[in-house]
Amino acid sequence: MVAFAGARPGVGATGVAVGVAALAARAGNRVLLLDAVEDGVLAQRLGARPDAVTGGPLEVRPGLRLLRAPADAARVHGRSADLVVLDTGAGPAGRQAVAAVADHVVLLTAPDPQAIERLIAEVDIGPRAEVAGPRLLGVVVVGLPAEPRQPFVEVRRLLRGRWGETLPVLDRPVRSAPFAAWLAQSHALPLHELLERPDVVPAGHPRRSEIAGLAADHRHLGQALIEAITRAEDHPAEGWAMRWNPPLRSSSRSA
Repeated sequence: MVAFAGARPGVGATGVAVGVAALAARAGNRVLLLDAVEDGVLAQRLGARPDAVTGGPLEVRPGLRLLRAPADAARVHGRSADLVVLDTGAGPAGRQAVAAVADHVVLLTAPDPQAIERLIAEVDIGPRAEVAGPRLLGVVVVGLPAEPRQPFVEVRRLLRGRWGETLPVLDRPVRSAPFAAWLAQSHALPLHELLERPDVVPAGHPRRSEIAGLAADHRHLGQALIEAITRAEDHPAEGWAMRWNPPLRSSSRSA
C-alpha cells in the first residue's frame, strides 16, 4: 500500500495519486485507489458519484477500482489488487492512516522555504534500521516552474542537507501547470487522458504543451514509484523509513 502525503494541504497529493493510479492500471496492474479522506474528491476527479463508491470498490477504469472508506478498509478490499494507492490528506486522520496502514509513503512538498521548513519540522526520516515507520519511496517536489532544473537542485540540496546525500528525492519534479490541473478536474479525467480527447484538447490547443508536460511528469513519477516498490520488496530491510514528528499518540488519557 502506497500513501501520498504532504506536511501541509494543497501540495497536489490527490492529483498525483489519481495520475499514478490510472497510469499503473493502464500498464496492466490491478489497482485500488482509496479515498481515505472520505471527502468525495477522488470520485469527482474520475467522473463517479461520491455515493457510488462507499458500499464497495467501483471500477472507474479498466483495472482501476475506487473506494471511499477509512484507510483500514484497504487491507480487506486490496487483497486482490497489485497496488493500493491511498489519498490520505494532510490532516490528523491522514497522518494516522499513513502511520498505521501504509507500507510505503511518498512525501510531497512545495519548493518554497516555508514548505521545506515545515516538512523538516514535522517528518522524521532515517535508515530503516533506525526509524520504525513506512518505507519512504521518495520525496517529490511539486509546483516548480516549467523549466525547473535550477530550483529543483536547490530544493534537493536543502532536503539532503538535512537528511543525507542518499535521501531518495525523485529526480523528476512535478511542474506547476495550473491550467492543465484545472482542465483535468473540470472534465474528470487524468492528465494523460486529456491528450486523447481532441474535443477537449485539439491538436492546435495553445496550452497543449503545458498539459503534455504535466502528464509526462506524472508518467515518469509512476514509473519511478513502481521501480521503487519493486526494490523495496526485494530488499525489505534496506532503504529509508519515515514517521511523523512528534509521534502520533492515542487520544485516550490515563486517569
